[in-house]
Amino acid sequence: MIRRIVALAALALSAASVARAEPVQGQVMHASTAQTRDVQIGLGVGIEPLGLLGVSPNGLNIAAPGASFYVPIQLNHQLRIEPSIGFRHLGVNGGSDNAWALGVGGLFYFAQPTPAGFYVGGRLGLAHFSTSTGSGIAEVSDSATDFSLAPVLGAEYAFASKFTIGAEFQLPITFIGNASHTAGGTTTTNNVDRTGISTNAVLFFRYFL
Repeated sequence: MIRRIVALAALALSAASVARAEPVQGQVMHASTAQTRDVQIGLGVGIEPLGLLGVSPNGLNIAAPGASFYVPIQLNHQLRIEPSIGFRHLGVNGGSDNAWALGVGGLFYFAQPTPAGFYVGGRLGLAHFSTSTGSGIAEVSDSATDFSLAPVLGAEYAFASKFTIGAEFQLPITFIGNASHTAGGTTTTNNVDRTGISTNAVLFFRYFL
């Protein structure tokens, strides 16, 4: 009789342990799923009015790309990483003017877009500019590569569950690259260290997948 009572008690304890473990496991799975859902990836377009107006940030008088493509990666409710790429091509007088830009931004949202939000952060950028005229031995070309670091302040408004619009003010510090000039097959480089600071604005349209 005593053995049966002990066996029944052991069985009851085992059942209670299993019952307690199942909710805990469910909570862990729910938390993991919630963390996964916090990461969002989107696609966006950034339009720079100064670039569209032909304002040049470099000594070659070539405008930066007027629009760039962005990939916003929302890590959580407050942190976002945003790579970007932009390009511009203009054929003129038997030659061409070209510009491309690569960048990445780190943004901190001190007010989440529900529906209006605000953020601060910084962006790093690398831009290459080139121009050429003529062809063959008569071709003349110039090129330069600039590096920029810009603190930013922005606002974003979510007008739908997956769509946002925004505006960003930037204060880029540009380390202007040395321009290379090629004519008659000979290349010369003007070694002049130059740094510039300016203002810039970007209008954003973003869609989150």
